[in-house]
Amino acid sequence: PVSEVSVAAAESVATVDFPTVYFAFNSARISSKEEAKMQQMLHLLQDNPKLNIIIIGWCDTVGSDAVNLRMSQKRAEALKTWLTSRGISAARIKAVGRGRDFNEKEAAKARRSETAKED
Repeated sequence: PVSEVSVAAAESVATVDFPTVYFAFNSARISSKEEAKMQQMLHLLQDNPKLNIIIIGWCDTVGSDAVNLRMSQKRAEALKTWLTSRGISAARIKAVGRGRDFNEKEAAKARRSETAKED
């Protein structure tokens, strides 16, 4: 199911639910099927100019810590670059790579970037 961006109250951005963007194995490229999620994020940021976010990149457990840390950072940066190239200020976006996700057993779900509101 495609997760929609939902905002609890339009006035205060108290609760923001960003979609999770998934990546192919060993890739930090945003695929065309994830593009709609990126558009949702873009509109949310355009509509809420005071909203700052943190994007966290993750990897599956294949490969070394060092490689996965770099790849997870690249995945977070890919979302940041996509948003900044469409007019969102880079100062509003923090991109962090967290490396391998040992809690997610399904590799395809581990290869992702998650976005949250930064307080």
